[in-house]
Amino acid sequence: MFDFRAERVRASVEQSLERLQLDCIDLVQVHDLEFAPSVSVIVDETLPALQKLKDQGKVRHIGVTGYPLGVLKEVVERSTVRVDTVLSYCRLCLHDRSLLDYLSFFKERNMGVIHASPFAMGLLTDHDAPRWHPASPELKQRCRDAANYCRVSGTRRHRQPAAKCPPRKRAPTSLEWHCSTAPASMPSTRCCSASTPSMN
Repeated sequence: MFDFRAERVRASVEQSLERLQLDCIDLVQVHDLEFAPSVSVIVDETLPALQKLKDQGKVRHIGVTGYPLGVLKEVVERSTVRVDTVLSYCRLCLHDRSLLDYLSFFKERNMGVIHASPFAMGLLTDHDAPRWHPASPELKQRCRDAANYCRVSGTRRHRQPAAKCPPRKRAPTSLEWHCSTAPASMPSTRCCSASTPSMN
């Protein structure tokens, strides 16, 4: 159960500081804000509570995370608190590129954009997606068909190393597509080795 009330936010940050044995947390993200009772709770309680903690020097940056991009945008638009980062997931993958439609909005506000789950919560892997996955049955089947095609044709890097696969027969994998498509302003999505050095 998600609890976005101001008092819970304060308690959660204090508990995290104690557990981590830190005086300040670099980035606190309001996780899955679409599960709040309303956007107003996030805008009127959650974010102001985090801003107070930021003013006290306990938090450096404030971020929001979620699946529905429209809700993330609405929170940023309505908030009087500066939101430093936005994290979306499964929205810059082979089957869904909708995050690209929102990048200019976030860039205009000088926000960091993080894209998580380039494999779409398991949808774009050799394993079936979890039962709770929000994808339609048709999309799940197409992804299973694509994984099977890759397995049979030897295009999966973990099945056949890239060096052994002739370029004309090798199709890009999901992660390769993602790394080549993600804008440079999204360092955490480019490649794992590039994400750590680019963090300030």
